Amino acid sequence: MDARLQRLAAGNPQIAARLATMSPKQKENALARLQEKFPGKAAALASAQTADPSQPAFAFAGKGKKNKGNYAPVPAAIPGQELCMGVLEGRPTDTRVLVRGEIDQPAETVPRGFVTVMTNGQAPAIPSTASGRKELAEWLTAPGNPLIARVAVNRAWQHLFGNGLVPTEDNFGATGEKPTHPELLDTLAVQFMKDGWSVKHLVRSLVLSHTYQISNDHDSFAKEVDPDNHLLWRAAQRRLDAEAIRDAMLTASGQLDATPPKGSLVSAIGDGYIGKGIRPDVFSNYDSKKRSIYMPVVRDFVPDVLEVFDFAEPSLVVASRDVTNVPSQALFMMNDEFVRAQATAMAKRLLAMPMDYSTRLNTAYQLALARTPTDAERKRADAYLQDEARGLIPVMKGNKDEAATHSWATFCQALFACAEFRYTR
Repeated sequence: MDARLQRLAAGNPQIAARLATMSPKQKENALARLQEKFPGKAAALASAQTADPSQPAFAFAGKGKKNKGNYAPVPAAIPGQELCMGVLEGRPTDTRVLVRGEIDQPAETVPRGFVTVMTNGQAPAIPSTASGRKELAEWLTAPGNPLIARVAVNRAWQHLFGNGLVPTEDNFGATGEKPTHPELLDTLAVQFMKDGWSVKHLVRSLVLSHTYQISNDHDSFAKEVDPDNHLLWRAAQRRLDAEAIRDAMLTASGQLDATPPKGSLVSAIGDGYIGKGIRPDVFSNYDSKKRSIYMPVVRDFVPDVLEVFDFAEPSLVVASRDVTNVPSQALFMMNDEFVRAQATAMAKRLLAMPMDYSTRLNTAYQLALARTPTDAERKRADAYLQDEARGLIPVMKGNKDEAATHSWATFCQALFACAEFRYTR
């Protein structure tokens, strides 16, 4: 009996905790009820007497007062086999309209279907035994659907160029703005579908274009004719996304780990409610050097390094993020421990390189700003590094190496904090 219950609770801390508070009689009754409700699983539970108790016999899905839980058998563990959560088709039903959204005020039943105003021709029929997910996917990606490919192409264009061909990325309707280049949008959408909806192929074709590679040099005549750059006569200067700013610091410091992590860090906190002031250490103490795309984001627990630079609201679908320029961003770059740690790592990286002083200074600018310093910048950097190191030697008790590291670290942090580091040219 104990071995079967241990196997039943393996991998589910909540079930294990509840079993720990139950008497032997209560455990026996619970197992009897489970076997009565799921008679076909009795053999699987009985086999647990000789099986490894650490291997769960069942997976539990769903919980709460209204959803008492569904049980699905988990196959025996096989070396190299991985299991994951998935969605199964249940018994499809049509939904009733709720007056004012109140669950206790149901109105007429609305059959499953499609938005007729967006349907080109006859809308697909949904079988009474199907949920409609498959039909919806086929309808969205059908060659005759004029919208989805255009929206996808416009999103890719917006991320690469700063503004979409349709400036209102979330609104392609009558109240949204018209495309600045409708023929280009149509051509890209058609090619996107012909290429098998390959985002990589789309991005490659855009970044290799002349339009993407032009500079942002100012032209007085073009500025007079097209001040908003609708004709794409220059590259738009724009700020990097929050993730790119963090990754740029890690890259300059040589600390970036480009290998994908194994699994999600969110799973490390286990089951349970997250919110109401509960902030697990796994989020607040996150110090991984992985790419920012792998950072854990759980609604109200957006890491500071992302939130301060206008990270998208996790609970919403956001096509275009806000771009602000506020004092908290400058203060973050000057005081945050992560920024200072990357500046120190970059300084140690530079000092470890076998090169002369002038080349080291050029390398610092190349790593942070992707260019060499101007003569004026070189003079200011020389004066700062020499004065800072000279003043730190007594503080560091005569240790010139530590003084040099600290002076270069603050210099690298100044490069991170400058506006040019956060903006594309």
